[in-house]
Amino acid sequence: MNHVVFVYGTLKRDFGNHRILARATFLGNGKTGQPFELVRLWGFPGMIRVRGDRTGTAVRGEVYAVDDRTLADLDHLESNGALYQRAQTPIILESGGTLTAWAYLYLGDTTTKPAIGDTWQHHVTDRERVQHHNSNGG
Repeated sequence: MNHVVFVYGTLKRDFGNHRILARATFLGNGKTGQPFELVRLWGFPGMIRVRGDRTGTAVRGEVYAVDDRTLADLDHLESNGALYQRAQTPIILESGGTLTAWAYLYLGDTTTKPAIGDTWQHHVTDRERVQHHNSNGG
């Protein structure tokens, strides 16, 4: 496993895109070591750099060690460079310690998208999960 990734949305356990992490090793739960904003897009979230005079928050998610193939699969899912941009960010593990992980930052316009706190909740409907899955070629 060559790469560490931080996931905060539909790639987490119990969500539809988690299957992409089938070969990954779960390292633990964590939160970003710097503030971001988590915004509600359609049926999935986007993590963005703090906008304007906002303060942001540490975003909570899961941390995985992945191989080159899985990282390439994640880049494809997230349309790396177009819809999201993979970026290194410090992550604080719940079990203690800090590491640097890849996280996907949303690149689209978020001016009308509401911030949703620090965690993508499981209240997202199955219908939204299916719509997101289908819109991403899955």
